Amino acid sequence: KFQNQRGGRIVLNEIPASKNYDDAESLTPLSSMKKGLQMETDVYYLLKKIHKIAYLEKDCVLSNMLEEMLKEQVLSMKEFGDFVTNLSRVGPGQGEYEIDHHL
Repeated sequence: KFQNQRGGRIVLNEIPASKNYDDAESLTPLSSMKKGLQMETDVYYLLKKIHKIAYLEKDCVLSNMLEEMLKEQVLSMKEFGDFVTNLSRVGPGQGEYEIDHHL
């Protein structure tokens, strides 16, 4: 809908698999959450970059949409950060089991 309002066209391309996550078999819960937090942080900064461009171009509709997305991104980053903190505190084994059980 947003694309149509702007007169744009959708071009679908193949998305290659990420090379950063080839070691998925050897990930621990803590390292998985750290990677998740890093991904969320990367997305946050990319959204901020796009928001800055929208602001400079005086595109209020896009700016507002991105501001809502940024709010959600911050909440997601906090959630991942909390998991990283808790998993760091409890350590492997029983602590990880307890956190997993509460999810």
